[in-house]
This record gives sequence, C-alpha cells and structure tokens, in this order.
Amino acid sequence: MVELFKLNTEELKALVHYKEVLEEGKRFPKDFWSYEAKQEKGIKIRCRILTRYCLENLCRIKVEDLPKYNLKQLKSILIKYKLSGMVQRVFNHDVLAIIKNAYPEEFRTRKLKEWMWSKHGLWENEQMIIEAVKDMVKKEGIRRIEDIPSLNWKERLLKHGIYNVLAYFNWSIYALFNFVYPNKFHPTDFKFKTKWASSEALENAFHYMHKVFKKHKFTLNDILLLNTSDFRKIGLASMLVTVFESSTLKAKEYYLYRTIGDKEHIKELKEDIKNAKKQKYDKEIKEKLSRVAVGKYIYNLHSNTSLYNYIKRHARKNNMSISD
Repeated sequence: MVELFKLNTEELKALVHYKEVLEEGKRFPKDFWSYEAKQEKGIKIRCRILTRYCLENLCRIKVEDLPKYNLKQLKSILIKYKLSGMVQRVFNHDVLAIIKNAYPEEFRTRKLKEWMWSKHGLWENEQMIIEAVKDMVKKEGIRRIEDIPSLNWKERLLKHGIYNVLAYFNWSIYALFNFVYPNKFHPTDFKFKTKWASSEALENAFHYMHKVFKKHKFTLNDILLLNTSDFRKIGLASMLVTVFESSTLKAKEYYLYRTIGDKEHIKELKEDIKNAKKQKYDKEIKEKLSRVAVGKYIYNLHSNTSLYNYIKRHARKNNMSISD
C-alpha cells in the first residue's frame, strides 16, 4: 500500500494529477509523460508511484499477490485505471518493464524476478536469461564452469522453475549454456541422444573421442589397438555404430586423419596397427620372461609350460625357433 505521507514532492504532484484524471475525468497535463518517455536510465519516478498506487491502493493487489496475475491481466488493469498513456508512450507496451520500474527492490532481491522467470517465461530479454541461468548454477553450488556438463540440467531447470527457457534454444541444453558461457563447451560435453544424428556428427565424434582418449590418457598405440569391445567399455559404442557403421578402422581413420575411406590413410593406418600389435606382443613376452628370469638368464623354461608355449607361438609368428 502506498503511504501518502512518505511520498516526496514530485511523487505527490504526480499523484494529484492522477486523482484528478480518475475522479474528475480530466486528462493528464500536456507532456506529462514526455520526460520519462525519453529517460533511458534510472527509475521513472512518476510511473513508479502511479503504477504502485493503481495496483496496491486502487486494486488492493499486494506485491506478494502479483504472481497470481499474468502480464496481459496487469496491462488491462493499468489501462482500465487510465494509465494507457504510460503503457504506450513511456514503455511501448512492455508490461514487464513497467513492473520492474515500479518494484526495483523486489526484482533486485529476486522476490519478483523468480516469479517472472518461472510463471511467464519472458525470455526475449537476453540479459534475463543469463541472470536466471547463472543464478541457478550458483544455487546448485557449481563453482567450476567445466563441471556444468556433468549434471542433469533438465531436472534442475524444472526444479528452479525455468525449464521453459529451453524453448528459446530449440530445447537444447548445450545451446543454452553456450549462450550463457560462450565457447566454454562442445555439444558432445552434454549427453543427449541426437548428437550423432546431426549434420555435425563427424566433428562431434572427433571431439568426443579426443575428450575420452585424453581422460583415459591413451597413447597413440593405445588408440591404434582399440577394438569394438574397448569402444563399448569407454562409452563410445553408440558413436561407433551410428557414425562409423561399427567400424573401429573408420573411427580411427577419422580421429587420426580427419578422413573417411582414404586408401592411402587406411593402408598406413593398418600398418601402424600391425606394428603396434607387434610391440605389444614383444612387451608381453619381455614381461613374462622377466618374471622367471634370474639376472640376465632364464633357467629351465620347460618347467613353465604356459610361458614356454606362449613364446613358442610368438616365435613361430616371426619365423623363428624357440632357441632364437
């Protein structure tokens, strides 16, 4: 409720004119709205007091009751009570701006800001989107931006009452956070099923493989030796099937060469895989031999049947005898 004895001179003058309009059928003085229509910054004093007087004193609407009304209803109330000039000339029919001007403190403390976010989904204002999302992230206790993709944000958007903001971004979680935190994420950072069906599927696949390989600290040889089972274990099965037709060779070719089906690259890749396998075999033999070695020598190899047979098979593959 607007308390008259607390008003300053400018506010009282505005209110006197308003009461004359309401009670005597007069019009607002010429150029009454002109100054504040041109005012770009700060609170529009006349508009603030008249808006509050209209809503609180005439219509008995308390601040905490505002969420019961939508913006269309509030606009109708203001026009009904002779404030159409303010709505049109000063705020160009932007009812949200009128409410924010009338209740700046309530918006600052988010008493009304959260209402605007959750009830009306006024997402044409880009700054409001940024404020809403950052406020949600802060309330969720997220301190590092890089931790954002690890959470289920659809649940959290619902929890904080701003899920409908996704409509502004074609329901894409990635697009939302990329807007709020530009160039900090990649689509594959966020887990959503359609990423492999998009026109950027190959680029997404490269980025995701690089991210996963880096996470597991894979060497070049580790990557070359990955099989279908390995791709499944590290969470790349869906990508392998959808983007590379279940071919680990195609996946490796694109990751290492950024090509698909290039004969020279495939030939080179196959040779690298062959060499990597040989290095792996040699390493395994060395490790097995070191377990039965005494100093530089190995005694009574025949007593260790499994090791003997393993070395024998490996020697045969290299056209060598066990003694070699």
